[in-house]
Amino acid sequence: MRFLRRNKKNIFLIILAMSVTLIFTSTFFNLSFFSDTVGFIVIPIEKFFCVSSNWFGKKINFFIDIFNAENENIALKRKVELYDLNSQRFKMLENENKKLTALLNIKRNYENYLLTAANVVAKDNGGWFNVFVIDKGLNDGLKNNMVVLSVNGLVGKIIECRNNFAKVSSIIDPKSSISIKNFRTGDLGFAKGDLKLKYDGLCSVEFLDSNAEIIEGDEIVTSHLSEIFPQGLLLGYVKKIDDSADEKSIILEPVADLKHLDYVLVIVRELQESEDFFMEE
Repeated sequence: MRFLRRNKKNIFLIILAMSVTLIFTSTFFNLSFFSDTVGFIVIPIEKFFCVSSNWFGKKINFFIDIFNAENENIALKRKVELYDLNSQRFKMLENENKKLTALLNIKRNYENYLLTAANVVAKDNGGWFNVFVIDKGLNDGLKNNMVVLSVNGLVGKIIECRNNFAKVSSIIDPKSSISIKNFRTGDLGFAKGDLKLKYDGLCSVEFLDSNAEIIEGDEIVTSHLSEIFPQGLLLGYVKKIDDSADEKSIILEPVADLKHLDYVLVIVRELQESEDFFMEE
C-alpha cells in the first residue's frame, strides 16, 4: 500500500502512456499486425508439433502392427504345432492299427501254435537285429530254443532266457544254422549266418546236394529235419547265386524286417483243440 501511495503518480503516467500507445496503434496500424506476428511465430510451431504428432503416430501404429503380427505368428505356430502333434498321433494310431491287423492275419499262417507277443527292448551294436532282447522271459512261460517270428516269417530262436527278458539270435547271426528246403524243388540244406553278409541283413544257403537245382527268387522254408523249428516256416527268398567261385555261393534275403523290429511273436507250443492261438498278455 505504501508503494502505491508513493508511486501513484508514476503508475498513473505508465497507465496513461500504455492507453495512448494502444489508441495510437489501433488508429494508425491494423491490429492484424499483431495477429500476423503471432501467426508467424505460432504456425511453424503448430506445424512442427503436427508433423511430430503424425510421425510419432505412424511409429506407434507401426509398432502396434508389429506386435499384432507377432501375436498372430505365435498363434499360427501354435496351430501348426497342434496340427503336427495330431498328425503324429494319427500316424501312431495308424501304425498300431497295422500291427493289430497283422497280428490278426497271422492266425492263418500259425493257427496250430500258441503264440505270445513281445516287444524288442535292446539289440547289439549295428544297424541289423542279429542278436536282440525282448521284454518277456521265464515268468511268461518262455525258455531257450523257442522259435521267434515276425508277421512276415521266421526271425530266429531264443538263446538265453531270464525271468523278465530273453535274448534272441536271428537267422543272420553268424552263429545261426537252420535246416531248410527249397519249397519249389524240395532240395534240402542249411541257412547259415555269415559274418560279412550280416552287415547287409543277409545270410547264406548251402544245399546238401551240390548239384541241386536253384534259381533266384526261390522260396526257402524250414525243413522237416529241424529239431527246433516247425517245418514250413518261411525264411526268405534266394537273392543271388554266384557260380564264379569253386563253390557255389547262394545268398538269402530274409522276409522278416531285421532292421526295424519293434515286436515279435514267440511260439510257446503247439496248440491243442479249443485253445486260442494267443497267450494272454
